[in-house]
Amino acid sequence: MRIRIIVSLAALALCAASASAQRRTTTRASTVEATPTALELGVDATADIGLGGDSFTDINVPSGSMRIGFPITPRVSIEPKGRLGVQSANSKTVTSYRIEVGALYHFDEAAMQRSGVYVRPALGLSGFSGDNSQNTVFGAIGIGLKKPILGQLGARYEAAWLHNFNNGSANELELSAGLSWFTH
Repeated sequence: MRIRIIVSLAALALCAASASAQRRTTTRASTVEATPTALELGVDATADIGLGGDSFTDINVPSGSMRIGFPITPRVSIEPKGRLGVQSANSKTVTSYRIEVGALYHFDEAAMQRSGVYVRPALGLSGFSGDNSQNTVFGAIGIGLKKPILGQLGARYEAAWLHNFNNGSANELELSAGLSWFTH
């Protein structure tokens, strides 16, 4: 009877030690591989510069666009981004807009909410309504840097090249600096 109790206790201790070791290993592995759940809410000041024959400069401070990032994997997040502007003068109103969906790829797996470089391809639609309404489909590729500021607040800097698919010669450079707030 004593031997049975000792063997049972030894087996129980061995199982508990094995389970504890598996739990520590699983926790470590899942921490690195787990998809972040914090949303990234942000606003950006922008400077848009038309290149080529369609040259222009459009500066929007303090906020040229708003964005929200949805993490998909530890390195990738999907990010809708948009802006809306309404200008009125001499009884005429012009409404301009730009909406796009990008996918941020972070080169460092831990950079989603910390310092790190990312690349952001995007597709979008922009245009304006007024006397001469126009819509444009564009593609973009940007490279940027995220830097933490304090707690859940971070800074984000990006340079992006945009290409107008409706007019093959129209390209644009967008420089942006913004703030990001992570939901946790």
